[in-house]
Amino acid sequence: MAKQTIWKTVKLGELAKFRNGINYSKDNFGKGLKVINVKDF
Repeated sequence: MAKQTIWKTVKLGELAKFRNGINYSKDNFGKGLKVINVKDF
């Protein structure tokens, strides 16, 4: 039987910095910081 993984519950703000209203072009993707858009959900 596989060992069960226990996940810690944290607030999203503890994992990443969120900014509202910032737009990115195609040139911004694939380099540096991960950008999550509304369309990712």
